[in-house]
Amino acid sequence: STPNNRYGGMALSPNNKLYIGNVYGSNISIYDPKTKINEGSIRASGIRNIGGMSFGPDGQLYVADSRSNRVWIYN
Repeated sequence: STPNNRYGGMALSPNNKLYIGNVYGSNISIYDPKTKINEGSIRASGIRNIGGMSFGPDGQLYVADSRSNRVWIYN
């Protein structure tokens, strides 16, 4: 892993897409594990350091920002 690609968390969505957070780039890549295709990304504006991610029972993505001690919610 290069300095620009340090991963800060992974989460499997309710529709079986793999979300992988990049700590330094503050973006979250979306992959389809079956096809192994990158399906895009989410620009995690405002997040300073992705520390972990999880999908809640409401289907939303919760992202922990370990530098600012906040949780961001994406739908």
